[in-house]
Amino acid sequence: MKVDVFTLGLAAALSMGVSLAQTNPMPSANRGTENTGICSYYARMHNGHITAGGEKFDSNAMTAAHRKFPMGTKLKVTNIANDKSVVVTVNDRGPFVKGRVISVTRRAAQELGFVKQGITKVRIEQVQ
Repeated sequence: MKVDVFTLGLAAALSMGVSLAQTNPMPSANRGTENTGICSYYARMHNGHITAGGEKFDSNAMTAAHRKFPMGTKLKVTNIANDKSVVVTVNDRGPFVKGRVISVTRRAAQELGFVKQGITKVRIEQVQ
């Protein structure tokens, strides 16, 4: 069977396109992109549960749930009320409460200074 170079090139391009779509299903934001919105934090009862990223949830880790950023993305989260910031790694999907854009661990919420309030308005910047 004889296959021409064009057919091989087309097959390679199509297979690359399919694998790219499979490995990056969520649209990524550009580095330095800023978003603002309401942030909440996970309850301790989620400790040990498996996140969408496949890790065990740890309320003492510096991680977060976001609906769009790819797993492993580092985000700088700044509490607009007090200007405190932390860097978290996306390892889960959510939050699934209307109006909230990110959910962080209890430790991150403590460092951001909003555990007592439960939610706060934040600015989110992609750092990696």
